[in-house]
Amino acid sequence: MKHLIFYIIFLFMFCGCYTENTTSGYKIYDLQKVQDTDKSSLDSGSLHYIALEFNEQCPIGYMDKVILTDTYIFIKSDDFLYRFSLDGKFLNSIGKYGESPSDIQGIFDFAIDEKQEKALLLDMMGKKIAIYSFDNEFQYSIPYEGLVRNMEYDNDRIFLTFMNLGNESPKLQVMNMGGEVSYRSPNDIHYKFQDMFALPSIKNIQPINQEEILIRQNFNDTIYTYARSTNGLNFRYIFEFGDSKLPYDLLGSHERFVKENENYAYLSDVTETKNRIYVDFVFHGKSKKVIIDKSKDKIYEVQNSDGGMIVEGGFHFFWPKWISSAGCLIDYIPADYMVQNKDKITDKKLIELVNILNEESNPVLILYEDKSADIQK
Repeated sequence: MKHLIFYIIFLFMFCGCYTENTTSGYKIYDLQKVQDTDKSSLDSGSLHYIALEFNEQCPIGYMDKVILTDTYIFIKSDDFLYRFSLDGKFLNSIGKYGESPSDIQGIFDFAIDEKQEKALLLDMMGKKIAIYSFDNEFQYSIPYEGLVRNMEYDNDRIFLTFMNLGNESPKLQVMNMGGEVSYRSPNDIHYKFQDMFALPSIKNIQPINQEEILIRQNFNDTIYTYARSTNGLNFRYIFEFGDSKLPYDLLGSHERFVKENENYAYLSDVTETKNRIYVDFVFHGKSKKVIIDKSKDKIYEVQNSDGGMIVEGGFHFFWPKWISSAGCLIDYIPADYMVQNKDKITDKKLIELVNILNEESNPVLILYEDKSADIQK
């Protein structure tokens, strides 16, 4: 598989910003050939802000994962899962800690079955997926094998991704709610394991339509889609870095990676909407962000590679950390940052919002529906 990918890249690496393979339908994006600097900014009026209720039952620090459904907001922070209403009201936590079969020992990741109102909790220590109702009632558990790193759920299928110690064969496993495995994908990244360093695994699992789910293995420049109808992976596109592509053998040694990684480039994160692809990557030691406009066939470099897109009247930046099933992009602002920068806020709704916050408040969610008309030039 790896040799096939390199061969495809070699064939098309000289063909401009990206080249589409007319037989397979995938594209190659050369991220070294940015066409323009994105001088645009987002109007704060196009964003929706949700102040999350704070009390001793739901203290949120760093947000590990956010899932936005049509009815609720689910947030994993540290080892706890919280459920909020869409207006930010705290409803309850999910997961009961203990040693009994109906308890969990920790929440490493989670997924949501919105239709059945079930929360799937990945209990790494217990080697199981614990199924709870939204009201925190334990229902049953599904055992699994291997070092699972991430989990997603979509249409009665559970997607498990595994930590990669170098040469294990699976990188993605698909199974049903009964624990029956229907698909295991190959591993594109092989290296000599030495010191528990990189552990490349699946980085992105994102439903992009009713048929396909976007899949990317960490440190891999190739993006796939899992097709429900065929129960397998297909090429979607490849990000090209030429001679700067990170050699996988660096992942086996922390010492070598620290010394040599600034000579190379590698992906950090990818989020795709109907019109755009938001790409985070590291190029020769520097963080980079680009937006690929699929309709205009252009790649724009974002001016602030750390923060993302400037929000006019908002004093802050926006960059998607998560995406909802409906395509809503999600970011957040720490409450203490808002309070400390209160005098810089000019947007009326943000001024009203910050007046109800203090430095101990929970973070504020930012939601953005990706529409071309919302970009201000």
